[in-house]
Amino acid sequence: MAPPAPAANPFAPPTAAQAAPVPPPFAAPPVVAPAASFLDDRTVVEPEEDRTLVVVLDDGQEIRVDGPVVLGRNPVPPAAYPQARPVQVQDASMRMSKTHLVLVPSGSGVGFVDVGATNGVSVELDEGLAKVAPQQVHELPAGVVVHFGGRSLRVPR
Repeated sequence: MAPPAPAANPFAPPTAAQAAPVPPPFAAPPVVAPAASFLDDRTVVEPEEDRTLVVVLDDGQEIRVDGPVVLGRNPVPPAAYPQARPVQVQDASMRMSKTHLVLVPSGSGVGFVDVGATNGVSVELDEGLAKVAPQQVHELPAGVVVHFGGRSLRVPR
């Protein structure tokens, strides 16, 4: 009887008889670009439109009405609008008060308030100029001209 065969060492490199056959070379499948929807499937977010209201002075200066804004030769926020942003407006006629009017966002547009200015605030209508009541918010439709002191403003159309 023959002696038992020695156990194979699992850590020894394989012999030629034990080596796995080498697979025949094959061609790789062609590279196909994924469909466009798979390249970038993120939803495009449109930038938000800046909806801040703007009024334009008679000299072309634009004033953003993103909260209460007080206009005058040397404006100070009135008690009714303590957070109003002061905007100094030049007036060579000197008919403008130091604190003349307040612009406020109002509904879908701009409102304005005559804060009790000496020469008041007028709106240009088809019939001519009409003074507005002080201390009340008045809507300012696009295109309508508001006169204050020796200056004017409007909301662009």
